[in-house]
Amino acid sequence: MLNEKIYYDSLLPVKVSTVNIENYPMHYHDDMELIYVLEGNISVHTGCVSETLGAGDIAVINRRELHSLCRVSDDNMVMMLNIDGNYYNEYYSELLYSYFWVDMDRGSAEGIDVLQTLMASIMMELLQKGYRYEEKIIESVHNLIECLVTGFRLEISEEEGHSSARNYSNRLLSMRLKRMMEYIYENFTRKLTLNEIAENEGLSLYYMSHIIKESTGFNFQDILNYVRVEATEPMVLNTRKKMGAIAENVGFSAVRYFTKHFELWFGMHPLDYRKKYGGKTVHHRSAAEVTRAMPGRIEESIKRRRKQVYADYVGGYKLKPVIVNINSDYIGTGSTESIDILNDVFSRDVNRVLAAPLKRFIEMDENLIMSGYNYVVTTKQNPHSYLESLSIIVYNIDDKLEMLLKQVEGEEELLDIVESYDNNMEVLFKFKGFSGTYRVIRYQLDKEKIVRRIKDSISLKGTMDIRESLIAELMGKPAVTAGEYKSTENMSIVSSFEGIGVELILVDKAIEE
Repeated sequence: MLNEKIYYDSLLPVKVSTVNIENYPMHYHDDMELIYVLEGNISVHTGCVSETLGAGDIAVINRRELHSLCRVSDDNMVMMLNIDGNYYNEYYSELLYSYFWVDMDRGSAEGIDVLQTLMASIMMELLQKGYRYEEKIIESVHNLIECLVTGFRLEISEEEGHSSARNYSNRLLSMRLKRMMEYIYENFTRKLTLNEIAENEGLSLYYMSHIIKESTGFNFQDILNYVRVEATEPMVLNTRKKMGAIAENVGFSAVRYFTKHFELWFGMHPLDYRKKYGGKTVHHRSAAEVTRAMPGRIEESIKRRRKQVYADYVGGYKLKPVIVNINSDYIGTGSTESIDILNDVFSRDVNRVLAAPLKRFIEMDENLIMSGYNYVVTTKQNPHSYLESLSIIVYNIDDKLEMLLKQVEGEEELLDIVESYDNNMEVLFKFKGFSGTYRVIRYQLDKEKIVRRIKDSISLKGTMDIRESLIAELMGKPAVTAGEYKSTENMSIVSSFEGIGVELILVDKAIEE
């Protein structure tokens, strides 16, 4: 038995491990844990319940619930999500003393689907680590907890109408064991007896003793002494208190009992422990036999299990190919909405790198003939005459990116946004009624060059020597290409992006000699 401490990242109040399980001995946590089986089968023992979980199953390990795991099939893969109570308990007091149970046989199918989707989304966010992924994970865990609270909280006062549900009666006993653990933690510093706990639960002393031993492999006094010894560790390591005073503080009747049980659980006398580890944080790990899963295998499993979640993350939020038909025989006056949107986004000084091509485009002051969400087509001629020139600007942005660019405050934040934006886009411009030879000049800033330009803007130019400045300038230059298209009637130009980008395309009919 071990209270396995979970150490969380300062920016992320959750911890996720995805592993192949061989054997994970009896232990517990101060925080809730969710187990999501991605592949294979495992056996989970919690309190008075032993069950086999298969691929797609979810189990909740409640706060301070003794549990163990072991393999049923060799090729298993399990996602374990620990939730930081120091963060989430402030929002949900129910987490402290509630007992949650996901009944995969009779539980709400809709609720289970929500849990599976959220667990898969959290894993994909961790694998992809996109822009502000921490905030998205925190939000997903909020939704996960809401789902548990509303649909999967077991009450001891429930009617026997559910008694036929799998393991229902044993779940109630497991809930009693969890309450026993909470009661011990709240009262271990004083004299505490099993009879007191049995009376609180309305059970006989004999029956309470039996279910504790049967479910955990320990008796009540073992568990009480462990909790007391665990509480002494900070005092042993970080104070100069004498052993007698420490023993008295946690409820041991005599120092010899304290040293006996300390040696039992920590493997040495408390004075030797102080000498060896004094002033340090000791990370206690259970003797778990697990192997971490590789990211590629995790993604493949989520792809099989939750196809839509996988599609939403891998390949990004892909825009469908955009087809723009430009007919020289019929050109209407386009709406200014698109150029207004682009101008609104890129008029902010922080977005000046992205705005440079748009600025040049607007300075031409041409006649608007066509526009879409993120492209604009103009001409220097009367749009109702035969067209011999076109100017096109197209940005790879979507509504989410548009919102971020309207809110971004500084260039470092802008850099994070640009580097994290991986959506692909392809626009096919189809020209009908354009005969002859056309010169096409294309000016494109792709994601790599935009990132370089922003980094150069952030860097202090004074710290670069002439060579470094030249390298930075060349790497940030746009790709400019020029060519001729010969067309008898129709021609096409494809503008494609991997990640954020902008392209300015100038089409002019060549003078025939």
